[in-house]
Amino acid sequence: MQMKLIGAMGVMFFIAQLFAIVRTTPSGCVADLGLFLYALAFFIFWWAVPYARRAMLNVAFTATQPARLLTDGPYRYIRHPFYASYFAFWIAGVLVSLRPWLLLSVVCMGSFYSLAIRQEETEFRQGPLRDAYKAYELATGKLLPRLIRSRDSVGAIFFALALLGKR
Repeated sequence: MQMKLIGAMGVMFFIAQLFAIVRTTPSGCVADLGLFLYALAFFIFWWAVPYARRAMLNVAFTATQPARLLTDGPYRYIRHPFYASYFAFWIAGVLVSLRPWLLLSVVCMGSFYSLAIRQEETEFRQGPLRDAYKAYELATGKLLPRLIRSRDSVGAIFFALALLGKR
């Protein structure tokens, strides 16, 4: 049910975004930033697809214990590349169209993504991969890459991954 609601709202906001952009002539630095965010959103999304496909990740809001921790590709830098790309997409629409009412799409869709992130991270923290996930959290950002990675956090993630390999 949640996925149908998210899908319906996503389609509705996408149509609203297209309508707003068509009625606007994007120009200036803000619009350029929006166009950059669109490109970034598509890049991150399509970069994550083959890694998620190989790992056979579950759909959002599927209550199951994670069987594998992805740390390759975009997952090496951020824990939730799909959600990061979705956030970037909705924010891009606001910037390109210069329509503040489209912030509603960022808030609504972002709320769903935030709930999904919370659920997924809870499943990792409570499951058999909790130690590896704790190290992974220290080394990566949730939606944005960590700008500074301490040697301790990088060492911890490799230690945790080595432990996983011995199981």
